[in-house]
Amino acid sequence: MDWYKELVASMQWVGIAFSCSVILMLIVGFALVRWTRWAAQFWQIAYTYFNPIKNPIAILNFALILFLSLFGVRVSVLFSNWYNNMYTALQEKDESTFWIQMMVFAVLAIIHIFRSLTAYYMQQAFTIRWREDLNERVLGQWLRNKNYYRLFFLKHQVDNPDQRIQQDVASFVGISLGLTLGLITSMVSVVAFTVILWNLSGPLNLFGLEIPRGIVFILFIYVLIATVFAFKIG
Repeated sequence: MDWYKELVASMQWVGIAFSCSVILMLIVGFALVRWTRWAAQFWQIAYTYFNPIKNPIAILNFALILFLSLFGVRVSVLFSNWYNNMYTALQEKDESTFWIQMMVFAVLAIIHIFRSLTAYYMQQAFTIRWREDLNERVLGQWLRNKNYYRLFFLKHQVDNPDQRIQQDVASFVGISLGLTLGLITSMVSVVAFTVILWNLSGPLNLFGLEIPRGIVFILFIYVLIATVFAFKIG
């Protein structure tokens, strides 16, 4: 790997991954909101904060968080390539390459730390602002027209409704953001590391049958079986 050209190549990679992720997220999101009840309910709650006309800053903040998350995937790929170069230098006892790789590691470590801290700060700030907006709106609906008096006419009384609102808002925002970013970064990671594994793997002989790039297919079969068992076991 030519580390001198890797900065430009990495930015191009992140740009392509970001563009594809945004397009797929919009398409899948529109389809889910259109044809599933739970997604429609989610969008009904989240739309006021993500309204591109009234609150474009929220869209930009989420886009930046997504960009940093995808950049983290790219850094992981670079670390994977660095391990290959580093251990090759150790195996061949190449001192000059060893020290070059040490300098590369220092640069990657600095980038990784800076990206992680920035992404963490951005996510926390984004979460706080979203929670404030949603909490204010839900509390406003609860207090409007003295709706809280209707609690006395319920067959089953509700304890601490204000605390329930706060906890539900916190859970909704945290889980929504975590699942969205986790799903996108996981899918991008699968694609990125599958490409690496595909280039490294060779033919696999299994019961007399030669399977080109067989380790890739076996890995996906293993993950599928493990996932099914995990869901069955709970």
